[in-house]
Amino acid sequence: MKSIKVLHDNLVNQIAAGEVIERPASVVKELCENSIDSGADAIEVDIESGGIKTIKVRDNGSGISKSDLSLAIQRHATSKIDGFNDLNALHTLGFRGEALASIASVSRLKMVSALDQNNAYSLTPSEKGLPPEIMPAAHPTGTSVIVHDLFYNTPARRKFLKSESTEFKKIEECVKFLALVNMDVGFTLSHNKKQKYSLNKAENQIEKEQRVAALCGRPFMEQAIYIQSENVGYFLSGWLGLPSFSRSQSDLQYIFINGRPVKDKIISHAVRRAYSDLMYHGRQPCFVLHLKIPAEQLDVNVHPTKQEVRFQDNNFVYRYVSAEIAGVLASNMKAKDRNLDSIYSGQAEKNHSVPNCPNISSTNFGIIKPELDIFNQGSLDRQASAVEVSENQYAVGKDNYLGQAIAQIYGVFILAESDTGLVIVDMHAAHERVVYEKLKESYETNRLSSQSLLIPKTIELSISE
Repeated sequence: MKSIKVLHDNLVNQIAAGEVIERPASVVKELCENSIDSGADAIEVDIESGGIKTIKVRDNGSGISKSDLSLAIQRHATSKIDGFNDLNALHTLGFRGEALASIASVSRLKMVSALDQNNAYSLTPSEKGLPPEIMPAAHPTGTSVIVHDLFYNTPARRKFLKSESTEFKKIEECVKFLALVNMDVGFTLSHNKKQKYSLNKAENQIEKEQRVAALCGRPFMEQAIYIQSENVGYFLSGWLGLPSFSRSQSDLQYIFINGRPVKDKIISHAVRRAYSDLMYHGRQPCFVLHLKIPAEQLDVNVHPTKQEVRFQDNNFVYRYVSAEIAGVLASNMKAKDRNLDSIYSGQAEKNHSVPNCPNISSTNFGIIKPELDIFNQGSLDRQASAVEVSENQYAVGKDNYLGQAIAQIYGVFILAESDTGLVIVDMHAAHERVVYEKLKESYETNRLSSQSLLIPKTIELSISE
């Protein structure tokens, strides 16, 4: 067995970079987050060859002083936290001080920064372990980071990168996430000298909706409702797609917690639970949700990419998000019902005002109503038997066919056509019956399956129990 030895700093950085920098999109994410933390309100992202050849991120933030430039590319050097207690109250996107060091270890990096127009300097790291080269430069207030030849010195990582178009799509999705949560920041994205989109910073509600429409599509914005609520320090806001605007995939679901784009199962399940009674089985809701909670109740130091978080109280977050969204969706459905009632009542008034319109209730139409002798027992028996025949005629049985579906009403009912006429089916009740029958059959055949709870529930039992 070989003897134990301490690894070289450059090799340590390359190993650490494997956790933080997975692909060009990871570089864009880390650099843009640094720009946002610096107070920038305009960020330009220029990409060449899907980010494999060149990535350039430029901002108009506060900039970096000459004395701090060399520290910026050292591991665990950061201006965002000072001590352990700061981890419990993070208000910045970055805090570990690993991003620039990791990027510099797997690419040819150059950084230019200026506190003002008269104090601009460029930094070029040395590949031989020597101190970085810092030179005067011309640059407006802010910082530019240029990354060339990503993974040039780690061929094993580079060969696993996808095609140029695939890698750029990942970058585009990354910038899209950042633009949806940082409305007060303008973003420009270019690929191979062609501008893909330019988004001005959104300062009011109308401009925010325009940005969401530009990034998520106008059909989504036209069929979305705004949500905004507050509860004991928790703030929930965003846009919820109507149940009728659903997708087969979860590609239009964006969750942001304290300004961070995350992938959280608890929030996702809470949203699906709120939509469960209003949507077909297998369909996915569309939403853009921003959740702000007290920093001390959230742990973001869970995963190197910071895409996963841990809540102090999972159950409260789940109940809060699910209840608020369900309430907004229910209110919207009631508003639709009121609008529909007003339409029909208005139509009825119009019909009533038509001249020479006969009174339907007083018109005979040649129909003779038979008189009912309520004291005649034989008459009652005949009517009872007639009712029984009528009920049996339409009783639900195995031979009855619900018909061919022709329309969906409010995402709740199915209108079908059968041999006997039109049939209205409550699709959720029908689905519950199907599930019930399957469970009953599984129980009878001892094939009842089980599933672990998403959120574990602790149950305290007494000694006798």
